[in-house]
Amino acid sequence: MMSDALRAVILGIVEGVTEFLPVSSTGHLLLAERFFNLGEDNFWKSFAILIQLGAILAIVVLYFGRLWRVAQGVFTNAARGEYQWAGVFTPYTPNVGVPNAAGTVEWRTYVGLPSTLTLAKAKTKKGVKLVGKLAVNGLSPRGIRIALYAGRKGQPAPNAVSGGSGKRAARTGKLPTSGKYSLSRPSVKFATFFQARFENYATPCTGASPTGLTLKCIGEDIAAVTSNQVKATKPRKR
Repeated sequence: MMSDALRAVILGIVEGVTEFLPVSSTGHLLLAERFFNLGEDNFWKSFAILIQLGAILAIVVLYFGRLWRVAQGVFTNAARGEYQWAGVFTPYTPNVGVPNAAGTVEWRTYVGLPSTLTLAKAKTKKGVKLVGKLAVNGLSPRGIRIALYAGRKGQPAPNAVSGGSGKRAARTGKLPTSGKYSLSRPSVKFATFFQARFENYATPCTGASPTGLTLKCIGEDIAAVTSNQVKATKPRKR
């Protein structure tokens, strides 16, 4: 006979795995409870609530940095040069195949904010040192982290028209108010291109929809900014 401890472990695994998948974690948890014939036992009801609370807290911890920036309200609308792009999504009614207009939502992105992200090589005795600065009108860089992309081909970072030829190799620490940053990398064994990228910065949904429609805003962010590229070559033997 299966022990209560083993049942608890299995239920925890079901909740933990399905919480991060596009399926109903609660539904799978109920199915697991029925499979184990737990019935209406108050202990297992309380246990199910507690592990779901734990999964929610895990998400809060995982995205704490982003949630904290939103709560602080560090973003203010720029005085000029910006506009909002809205992606509108209409789901289909389950088992019918007809668009559910009442369920339509949107995701907004601020595009065109005056911004710069620079990247340059700096002198160093060993490896490759990269320095740069982020500046976005209306946004404090404090606490932001910049991604560094690298690859053997040019334009390694994603941009508006390409997924990039390389992959993310590192991230900066949290930026100061000045927006300046530096990264040190090992010496390269072959010619390597580097690019920095400001991305995935969420902001609160504010104001009316740029579409002019009354839609539920499920999220808002600032358009990504990609730096110029820098090329590093293999050190010459002395």
